[in-house]
Amino acid sequence: MTHIGDHRSECHKPMELIANLARQIDMRAARIMIIVGILGGIAGCGANVNGAQGGTLGTGTGVNSSPSTPRTSTPNGEVMVTEADSGRTVHLEVGQRLRVMLGGRGDLWHRPASSGSSLRLAAADGGYPSDRPANAVFVAVKAGTASVTSMTDHPCLHAQPPCKMAQRVWGVRVLVAAAH
Repeated sequence: MTHIGDHRSECHKPMELIANLARQIDMRAARIMIIVGILGGIAGCGANVNGAQGGTLGTGTGVNSSPSTPRTSTPNGEVMVTEADSGRTVHLEVGQRLRVMLGGRGDLWHRPASSGSSLRLAAADGGYPSDRPANAVFVAVKAGTASVTSMTDHPCLHAQPPCKMAQRVWGVRVLVAAAH
């Protein structure tokens, strides 16, 4: 004789099997995503591009990891920095130009800004809220120290409720020496 309780458990067994299978698939997908993330992080850690660790391609011209490193510049005296140069020290002489180019790889950067009176903004275009790369050119106007900074932004950060996208901060320290 079949009891009602026995019949119910027989009907639920296929559903339980499907639920268990779904949980196993979710766990496999999570493991794969974790492994891919770890491998991606390891691959990026060792990249060395033109003297800069990781990040996007940069020339490294006029950009030094420490103030004691000899200064170099392009033939026209302009120094270019990119995302890869964040945290570096840039050496300029009065009259030299610093070109900052951020973005173009999916990140939306604010236009770079300078603190200190040693640099003057000569030109700027693109940057958030547009989807164009943020570019700026600064001219070294007097000896001293300045910082050039920027950060990423995204429209979803200004929505209600805002998204939880992480923002990146970029910056270089600029040491301006009197012209020789």
